[in-house]
Amino acid sequence: MLLGFAAVVVTAASKIAFIGWGIGWPEANFTGISGHAMFATAVYPPLMCALTARQARMGRRWATAAGGLIALLVGMSRVEIGAHSISEVLAGWLVGGIAAIFPLAFSRWPRDPISLVIPAAMTLWLLLTPGGVAALQTHSAVTRLALYVSGRDLPYTRDDMLRELRLRKGLVPTACPFANDWLCAPPPKT
Repeated sequence: MLLGFAAVVVTAASKIAFIGWGIGWPEANFTGISGHAMFATAVYPPLMCALTARQARMGRRWATAAGGLIALLVGMSRVEIGAHSISEVLAGWLVGGIAAIFPLAFSRWPRDPISLVIPAAMTLWLLLTPGGVAALQTHSAVTRLALYVSGRDLPYTRDDMLRELRLRKGLVPTACPFANDWLCAPPPKT
């Protein structure tokens, strides 16, 4: 539990550091740890292991691997929709994996069968809630906190970071070797 809390704190701190002060890694297109990738990696493998606690060791391993596959897909989706870079998702998987390793390695899973009511209720809840619940505004809350503690009026953005990197390297859009190179792409029009 303590590692899970630490993973959340580290992830939020990386976002606050970037949004408030521009602390990132421009060469890796890194603006902060992906929270989606971190949570998926920290939660799904141990959850799948717990849900199959009564199974033989090999069954639990396959279920844990399935949880890892879900986390992999969550991270890939964040890159695909442009919400995060590959480096941010890799960092999320790393932090989440560290948080998941200890419960997976050192927990004693119950040997009693889990009632089918629990997974059925969770599945029903997951199917019904997305349409009826407003999205959490965690990113805007992190942004407000970053602006408050840094004293800035506007958040530092990925475009700001990449624009500064291009200027430092003397790159211009016409000098790009590849048409879709993120480092050379002109900043979006605002």
